[in-house]
Amino acid sequence: MTPAALPELVTHRSSGRHQAAIIFVHGFGGAPGGNTDGEAQGTFGRLADYLAQRPDISGWDLFSLGYPTRLSLDIRGIWSGDPDLGRLAAYLSNRLTLQPIDGYQAIALVAHSMGGLVVQRALLDDPRLVSRTQHVLLFGTPSGGLRKAAPFAWLKPQMLGMTPRGDFITALRRDWDDTGWNATVQEGNPFSLWIVPGLQDEFVPWSSSSECFPSALRHPILGNHLQIVRPAHPESEPVMTVVAALNGESVQGRIRNSARVAVEAGDFQRVIERWLPHAAELSEPDRIDLALALDSTNRRTEALKLLDNENLGTDAQGTLAGRYKREWWIDRRQQDGDRAWELYADAYTRAANRLDHDQAYYHAINLAFLALTFRRQPSQSRELATDALDHCENATPGMWRWATIGEAYLHHDRSADSIAAYAEALRLNPGPREAASMFQQACWIAEQQRDVLLLNRLTEVFQATVPTEPLDTSTGT
Repeated sequence: MTPAALPELVTHRSSGRHQAAIIFVHGFGGAPGGNTDGEAQGTFGRLADYLAQRPDISGWDLFSLGYPTRLSLDIRGIWSGDPDLGRLAAYLSNRLTLQPIDGYQAIALVAHSMGGLVVQRALLDDPRLVSRTQHVLLFGTPSGGLRKAAPFAWLKPQMLGMTPRGDFITALRRDWDDTGWNATVQEGNPFSLWIVPGLQDEFVPWSSSSECFPSALRHPILGNHLQIVRPAHPESEPVMTVVAALNGESVQGRIRNSARVAVEAGDFQRVIERWLPHAAELSEPDRIDLALALDSTNRRTEALKLLDNENLGTDAQGTLAGRYKREWWIDRRQQDGDRAWELYADAYTRAANRLDHDQAYYHAINLAFLALTFRRQPSQSRELATDALDHCENATPGMWRWATIGEAYLHHDRSADSIAAYAEALRLNPGPREAASMFQQACWIAEQQRDVLLLNRLTEVFQATVPTEPLDTSTGT
C-alpha cells in the first residue's frame, strides 16, 4: 500500500533578503503546487506567480504549505489516514518554526476553504504564531461548518471536523469569539483579518463563510469556490484582494513597502508584550518607546495614560502632545487641541531656554502646525515655522531635521524647497511609520491650504523617494 503523501513546502520566491513571507494554505483535497516559470498547478493556480510580478509586493517572499488530505476514504486503523484538523493546526504551527520560514519576522497567511479552519485553530493555540502573523485572509472558509460534510464524517476525520455542530467547529467559534479578534476597528488586534467569500460559491454557503464575522471584515469577490483563488490574469480579483489586504488603506501602505510595515508592526507587538506588564518601572525613554508602540497598534488610550503625568521631560512631553494632536485631528475635540498646544508650548520654552535645538525645532514645528490647523492663525504658524528653521540651523543633521525644514517651508509657501527637503529626509531611509508621519502631516497642511497640486507632488515624492542633490538651507526663510 502506498503511504500518504508527505507534507511539502513549495517555494515560489525566496530572496534571502526579506523579513516577511506570504504562506498559502490549501483546503480539503487540495495541494500546494504552483510555480513562477510555467503552468501553475495546485489549489491557488497562478496566484503566487502573479503576486511575485507586482512591485508593491516585492518585499514579501512566497511559499505554499502542503499537508495530507485526500479525496479517497480513510480506513481507520489500517496503515495510515489523513490527520484531523487539530493535528493539522499543530503541524502548521510547527512547520512555520522550521527552516526556511523560521527566519521571517512577519507572516501573511492566505488560506482556502478547510485550510482557513486549520489557520484559525493554529492561531488560537500558538501565541508564537500570533506574534509573527500580520495578515490573515480566509478565502471561502467554512468557518461556521459545512453541512455537506456530515454524511461523510464517519469516513474522514477532516470531514468530521467540518460538521457544523461537531466538537471542532463548536470549540473553534467559541474560542475565536473569546479573543475579540473580530473587532471591526481592529483596535489592539494582532493582525489584519480579511474574510473573502465567493459570490457564486455553492460549496461553502455565505452563512458559513461570512456570517461568523462582522460585515466590515468581509470582502466578497466574484467566483465559485475554486475561482476565488485561481486568478485568470494578473489583475484578477484574487490577486488584487491579496494586494489590498497587504498594503491596507493606511498612509504607510501607500508610501512604503507593505512588508516593512508588517515587520515593524510585529516589532511593536513584541515591545508591548515584553514591557507593558511592568510599565511603571520603565525609564522615560522606554516609556516613550512603549507609548509609541501602543499608539502604532491603535491602543491610543493606553498610550495617553502611560505618558500623562506631571514629571515628563521634553521628549516624552512632545510624544504625549503628539497623541493629543492626533486625537484632536480625528475627533476635533477642543480639549484635545488645547492640551496638545499646552504641552508643546511648555516643552518648546524649556528646550529653547537650554538651547536644546533638536528638541526645540520639533516642538516649534508642531506648534506651527497647530497654529495653522487648530488656531487658524497662519501668521502665527509662519512665525513658529521660522523659529523651527532657526533651530534647525544649529541642530544635529538627520532625517527629522530635513523633514522639519520641509514642513517649515510649507508654512512659507515655498513648495519647491519643501519637496527638496523632504526628498533629503527620505534619502536617509526612514522606517514606514516615520515616513508616514512626515507624509501625513505634510498632507494635512496642504489640505488646509487647499493646494491640490502640492498634494499630488508630495504623494509623488513620498512614493518614489528619488534621491536629489543636497539642498542648501543657509538662506533661511
